[in-house]
Amino acid sequence: MGHGSIGIDILYGEEDLAKETVSFDSLNIENVIILCDAQGNTNRAYIEYGFNAEQAIGKFGKGAVGLKVNECYEKSDFSTKFKYLFCVYPREVYDQGKKDAKNMPFAAAWIDRERKQEVREGGYRRFPFFVSRFAKSKGDPYAYSPGMNVLADTQMINEMEHTNILAGQNAVAPALEIPDEAFLKPYNFNPRGRNIKNAGYPNEHIVPINMGGNVKIGLDYVQYKQGKIQQAFYNDLFLAIEQIGKMTATEVSIRNNQRMQLLGSAIGNIMRGKLSPMIEWVYDVAARNGKLPKLPPELIGQEYVIEYISPLARAQKSLELNNLTQAMQIISSFGSVEPSVFDKIDFDELVDYTAEITNITPKVIRDDTEVEDIRTNRAQQEAMRQQILMLQSGAEAAKTGGEADKAIAESQAVGAGVK
Repeated sequence: MGHGSIGIDILYGEEDLAKETVSFDSLNIENVIILCDAQGNTNRAYIEYGFNAEQAIGKFGKGAVGLKVNECYEKSDFSTKFKYLFCVYPREVYDQGKKDAKNMPFAAAWIDRERKQEVREGGYRRFPFFVSRFAKSKGDPYAYSPGMNVLADTQMINEMEHTNILAGQNAVAPALEIPDEAFLKPYNFNPRGRNIKNAGYPNEHIVPINMGGNVKIGLDYVQYKQGKIQQAFYNDLFLAIEQIGKMTATEVSIRNNQRMQLLGSAIGNIMRGKLSPMIEWVYDVAARNGKLPKLPPELIGQEYVIEYISPLARAQKSLELNNLTQAMQIISSFGSVEPSVFDKIDFDELVDYTAEITNITPKVIRDDTEVEDIRTNRAQQEAMRQQILMLQSGAEAAKTGGEADKAIAESQAVGAGVK
């Protein structure tokens, strides 16, 4: 993928009706021209292909290609390339009631560049190019990348590496200072090489020239630049603690939050521009060709949501869960002072949201109907329990009252006998 280097990646999807399959081709951006509509969605693509005679005839037929292609085919000349332009763009006028290729929302035209003639016309129900960008400027169909942001640093590292190589060579095999006429030419600087010295110059020697270079400083600077480039490419995104010293859990959380915010827009661009349209395109092809099982009645007419389970998607959801946990901890501290604040929380929705961002299996979460039945039964049981307690309390009161009446009657009878 070219997101790191050029910031853009283009995938072309093609439906094979004969094999009832789909195939994808990752395109080189240098061969593709793309354009966007007013909303910034890619809706036009122009690609140049080079076919030999056999490939051209196999794709378009002998009657569609020109005379030169047929001549090369007859002579078995399969080295000569012929250029064709593949154009996909929205059709402004077409009959929606027809289902043939020439009446689809997107036109697909093959043009012979040399003859400037159309050799085939087709169409697509959906735009078959899926374009994702790392970052994009408004009004620009192309993109920019982390590599572009650190291009100067990358060039600097290349230059420093060249300098370090020279410094290392000078350290191992330094330049030499040779006194004039003290040694006989040619000089021999190979291992165990012998150089004949003139006896008339006893104090003259061949000595290395110390250039004062420091290879370690160069290597340290290269490592520093490499660290900056790695940060630009988010290499340390999933590291809990960088090797820069100890950090508290709060500092780690804040730092990861900042990283996710920086990368979140880029991942969102990839999902919106490439992944989601591609999944919907494949789903549409599979549905039209009867490759999907029959939908259950409860799902007919319902909207679906594409859930991503990549490591980065899980990391982003983990960030949401951390934020939710921190929020509930703060609210719980409020609730210890004033319990009524919990009335602001929809705990059923809270459970559903937690299950969604943690991506747990739906088997462990009951649906709303089942939860309602459980709560109704619980309420009924509680009402029955309260009723039984009331009856028991009434019986106890009646028993106590009867015993009191009996005691009063007996005391009255005893008092009458005494008189």
